[in-house]
Parts: sequence; C-alpha cells; structure tokens
Amino acid sequence: MTTTCPVCSTGQLLAGADEQYWRCSHCSTEVARCLTPRPAEEYDLIEWYGHRWEFDLVAQAIPDGSRVLELGCGEGYFCKALLTKSVTYQGVDFNEEAILSAQAKIHKAGTTFLSRLEDAIAPSDTLCAFHVIEHIAQPQTVLRELIHKHQISKMYISVPSPIRATVRAAVREHWDNPPHHLYRFSEHGLREMMGRLGFRRTMTAFEPLRCEEVSAIAQARLPSWLPRRQACARTLTRWLGRIPASKRPRLGQAMLMGFEKASSSDQARG
Repeated sequence: MTTTCPVCSTGQLLAGADEQYWRCSHCSTEVARCLTPRPAEEYDLIEWYGHRWEFDLVAQAIPDGSRVLELGCGEGYFCKALLTKSVTYQGVDFNEEAILSAQAKIHKAGTTFLSRLEDAIAPSDTLCAFHVIEHIAQPQTVLRELIHKHQISKMYISVPSPIRATVRAAVREHWDNPPHHLYRFSEHGLREMMGRLGFRRTMTAFEPLRCEEVSAIAQARLPSWLPRRQACARTLTRWLGRIPASKRPRLGQAMLMGFEKASSSDQARG
C-alpha cells in the first residue's frame, strides 16, 4: 500500500520499521495503519494529569488580554500556570471527571471548563494543545474547523519528541503505540501541516532530559550480565541529577512548537 501522507500532503506512506505504522517518505511522520482512536472511556484509566514542562514556557509567551482555548485541558494544570495573567480561558476535555476536578480547584473569573468542544464560545485567538493531536484520527480537519470558528491567530502545540533519548536508545514507551498514539509527528511534518493551515512557525523547543528517562534507558539497555547492573543505573541517574535542567541535552519527552497566522506575503513565499 502507498498513499499520500495526511500530515504533509506531499510524501507517500511506505512500510517502515514498525509494523503498526506507515512512514512518510517526505516528512518522516509515522501514521498508524489503523486510525481508530482509543474509546474515550478508556482514557479515564490510562491518562496522566500533572504539570508539564511546556506549561510555564507557553504561559510566559501568552500576553495579557488573550482569549485562550485549550484542547485536552485535563484537571487544569496549564490553566494554573495562567492564573497570574489577565486572560480569558476555556479548557475542554472529554474526561468529565477531570473537568469536575478542574472546576473544583480553579474559580478565577473568565475561566471555563467544558466537556464538549462544541460548547466553547467563539472567538478565541490562541489555541493550545499539549500532547493531544497525536490522539486524533484527523488532526488537520479538527484544527481547520477550530481556526475557522474561533478566528485563531496563534497556536502552541506539543507532541512526543521524535528525538527523545528513549527513542534513540530503542526503548519506546508503551503509550507511544496505537490506538493511544495514531501519529508520531516529526518536526518537519508538524511544520508542514501547520503551513497548509495558513500558519508559520515562530518557535521550536525540546524538553530537557529527565533523570527518570535515563534510569529507564539504563535499566533496559545495560546488559544483564554486567556486574552491579542496578548500581550502575543508579549512578547514571544521580550523575544527570547534578546537571541543571537548563544545561541538559534536549532529549526529553516533549517537542513544543509555536505558530502564528501567516501573512499573505509569508504564504506566497511558502
């Protein structure tokens, strides 16, 4: 089978090293062979909610007066990072228990949590989606509809980093497989997809390597015959822990990209 990549709309989907995915010949994004998402009710059991590295970075970049729409808001951890800002915020998540938790914890005026995307009031100018679009069967279609309805002019999107240390060490996490992740976005692919939606990239950032990732790699890759294998793994983890996060290699879990609506001249050059 070969067909046009749904991400970049340029390359062909070809068989790759992972039998569960096709790989684009142009942008290197991996697309699940079966694009059926995991049932919504199962996310209640497996989804992780907590503070992410991206939240503070994006919160600093969003100016006062913005109207923010967040897809997959969970229990409101990104909203917490915005509490010092004068913004209007709408968070959407189909996990109703997570929405109830967010509503119970955050009571700032101008903040709304919703379990149905169609209930979000337009317009919003800034769209945030952290580790969301890789779960959606047709992310380009969903984003295009939101851009049109809400008059979005800026976006911040994070996905699992294609250069993260665990992937480089061939220790792929259990959650990075279908039906949980339907796409494994490359930097090139995400940039091209957004370009086709009329947006240009404004920033790219990669999460620093975390101690627990080094520990996972060491546990998986150190040979079983190595004397004091567990002690070696702990030593590697402690060594990384002494390095400030700002100085660590950009080989952590997340790739964050910022976009803004392209001008007519930008689109003509693209």
